Amino acid sequence: MKRFSSRLLCTALTAIAVIGCTDTESATDLNPEGPPMVRQVRLFEKFIDDGTPPRERSRRVFAFGSHELADPSEVHEVTSASALNGAVGNPIRIIMDELLVGNNLEEIACRGTVDEDALARVPLNATPEDVTRCAAPDDVLPQRCPASNPNSICICQNDNGCLVGSKLIEKNQPVGILDIDEDGGADETRMIAGSVALKCGAGGAIDVPINLDLSYWNPSGDQNRPAQGGFDALGPAIVLTPNGAMPTNVDCGLVFSEEIVDKQGLKVCAPAGGNINAGCTPGDTSAFKFKVEPLKIEPLSINSGDTGVSPNLTASPLDFSLNVPVTAATVNTTTVTISPAAAGLTVALTGTNMRTIRLSGATLAPNTNYTVTFTTAIQDTFNQPLPAPVVITFMTGT
Repeated sequence: MKRFSSRLLCTALTAIAVIGCTDTESATDLNPEGPPMVRQVRLFEKFIDDGTPPRERSRRVFAFGSHELADPSEVHEVTSASALNGAVGNPIRIIMDELLVGNNLEEIACRGTVDEDALARVPLNATPEDVTRCAAPDDVLPQRCPASNPNSICICQNDNGCLVGSKLIEKNQPVGILDIDEDGGADETRMIAGSVALKCGAGGAIDVPINLDLSYWNPSGDQNRPAQGGFDALGPAIVLTPNGAMPTNVDCGLVFSEEIVDKQGLKVCAPAGGNINAGCTPGDTSAFKFKVEPLKIEPLSINSGDTGVSPNLTASPLDFSLNVPVTAATVNTTTVTISPAAAGLTVALTGTNMRTIRLSGATLAPNTNYTVTFTTAIQDTFNQPLPAPVVITFMTGT
């Protein structure tokens, strides 16, 4: 979960009737009139550089909308979004033209379980004072944060009570907001499941799992690009981080839940090209989509066309890398073949991230041309197949 900061006081506590934390009249280029619109979307895409030899790399671009300071190469519809961006992660920054009601985007951490987890929503009409009183010490908490107050937060909802350490809190009694540093505010927040979704494939049939701890709502920022953070500090913004790889070779788009609205109660939409002057129909985000790169298999221990390759695959196995995890059941001696046939050949997924296909166990004939073929029956974990067979050739040595 993310560490709580003053942003929550202006978002998770920003209700339709409580907007004192936000100055929408200042020169921030916010656009409070009409429905809340997606102004820009930034994500990572794969591209081939101009090196010698050319290499595939990833870069951060505007996949939707633009900015007057952006280079033209940074602004275009993305057809090869990174399916998995390694240690850097793959966050998608959705920049809005106005503030949303943060209560419906994030929930805050409680001192113990309050329902199925230790997180609770903040009531729409709650204020920072409500947070402070429900973050009070345990001995005064029942008096300061009674369930009878509709703006109380972190109230036990379980029939059998809620555990806080070894203490059992009865149903409809306050569990208390997690406030270890005793500053009168919540220590952690987390994105609400289903508030914003990534839907991919035909009819949005694939619901991409979201890492709720690494996703968040940031109400700060505007269209002024700061020196620190650059375009990835534009705001206000929702940062949506997939929980691992995305499905390959499919179109994807954004879906907001019905309760994601601005202070007027209007739903999010996406205007054509991110042009907020054109407007859009509340709830319609179909103007934005991107395509994810295809499933790829590349030689790792050899290059296609190599000669002098060791025929002893037990001592020197052949490794091939994957750009995303695949379904293990689709990697076997039927979907990965070698010609001429090699007795005793084993095919398996290996490596720390199980993204390496290893051919081992066989002894190949010396000074012989071989072909390894990966068929389209190999699928990623979303059942998306290799788009075309991959063929690697090599010649063994003595």
